[in-house]
Amino acid sequence: MLSFQRALPKNVVLSASYVGNRGHHILVTQQANPGDPSLCLSVSQPGQVAPGSPTCGPCAENGVFTRADGTVVNGTRTVLGSNFGTVTAQ
Repeated sequence: MLSFQRALPKNVVLSASYVGNRGHHILVTQQANPGDPSLCLSVSQPGQVAPGSPTCGPCAENGVFTRADGTVVNGTRTVLGSNFGTVTAQ
């Protein structure tokens, strides 16, 4: 922040300020065990899963889905698999 003031004639004050920001070494978190979007989309509609089976959607990477043909999808996690949930890297 930089600011200055000057007194001018006739009881007038001039004031000017500047405020800036810049970040260094800002913390970033990344998902280390993300879900596979295409796999989730393949079981996201009610017609794609067996009756009574949940559908995949946001935050459902750990779900167990049964396809209409009877195959079971045990979560959509890719890197570490469905045995591990959300893993973040900082």
